[in-house]
Amino acid sequence: MAVLGWVFVVSWVGGLAVIALVGRERTRDSAVVTVAGARPGVVTRSTICEGAIYAGTAILFGAISIAITSATIAAGARISIARVLNGLPWETLGALAAVTLLTTCLALALQAARTSRTVAARALRS
Repeated sequence: MAVLGWVFVVSWVGGLAVIALVGRERTRDSAVVTVAGARPGVVTRSTICEGAIYAGTAILFGAISIAITSATIAAGARISIARVLNGLPWETLGALAAVTLLTTCLALALQAARTSRTVAARALRS
C-alpha cells in the first residue's frame, strides 16, 4: 500500500492540474455554447459529465493495469491469477475509485460554477 499512496497522489494532482490548465479553453467553449442558446444548466451538466468521463477513463486504465500486473505476478510466482486478485485490497481500491470520481467531478463542477458567472461576450473576446 505504501507504493500505491504516492502514485495516487501524483495522479490526482496531475489530473486536477490538467483540468485547471484547460480552464480557459473550457470557459471559451462554454461561452460559445451559451451564445448559441444553451441554458446554464446544460453547460454545467455537460461539464460534470466530462468529469465523469475523465474519472471513468482513469479508473478503467487502473483496472487494466491491475489486470496486467496481476497476470505478470501470477506468471512469475507460478500461482493462479485468482489467488493474486484475492490478495488485493479491493475495499481500498474501490474507495480510491470513488474518491477519483468525486474529486474530478467536483473540480469540474466548481469550474463550471465559476464559468457560469462569466459574461459570454467578454469570454469570447479574450
